[in-house]
Amino acid sequence: MQGEKSSGKVVINIRDVSFSYNSTPTLDRVNISIGEGEFTALIGPNGSGKTTLLKLICRVLTPKKGVIMLKGEDLKGFNPKEIAKLIAYAPPGIPDPPGLTAFEVVLLGRYPWLKGSWWEREADEKVAIESLKMLGVLNLGDRPFSMLSSGEKQRVLLAKALAQETEILLIDEPVAYLDLKYQLEVMELLRKLSREGKTIIAAMHLVNLATQYCDKVIVLN
Repeated sequence: MQGEKSSGKVVINIRDVSFSYNSTPTLDRVNISIGEGEFTALIGPNGSGKTTLLKLICRVLTPKKGVIMLKGEDLKGFNPKEIAKLIAYAPPGIPDPPGLTAFEVVLLGRYPWLKGSWWEREADEKVAIESLKMLGVLNLGDRPFSMLSSGEKQRVLLAKALAQETEILLIDEPVAYLDLKYQLEVMELLRKLSREGKTIIAAMHLVNLATQYCDKVIVLN
């Protein structure tokens, strides 16, 4: 644990959570508390449950045992749209959406806030543009997402998560496929966002970056 920052206000409280895929145990009685505005890294070898834990927190998966509390309430009591307004999840990759540009992929992050059947508001487009700017990929907006490099896709997916404008951001491998320059830029941005109050949990392999930029480092065995 870095110990640089602790708001004292617990946003996510994981209590005795266990999960298994069929008969294969992945997480066993995990207990973790995440404070408001903390930048937390989950580190550990492949198969230690980092991605599984992120998916449990955003309720893509459901614990076999235990409970996850979100802002003092059982996560099970939230409907999917309520969760999507509070938590954004950025995976390390997605199947290429046919025909969509990078800008349109980022606009998908606005879905929890849509009032109609599709986005038409100028405000949504402004949020998407600003998110692309923050990740340094505004110049890629008109290009087909499927034609981008792995590193470019990763930054676009991070921009999509930011466009969701949530209090909590979950990221699976935030610097995957990025060269050192962009790794540092992304980590600097995430730390800045946490200092502004966003709660961030990132599953990572690069221990040196985790200890340099994160407030808390949690090791999964």
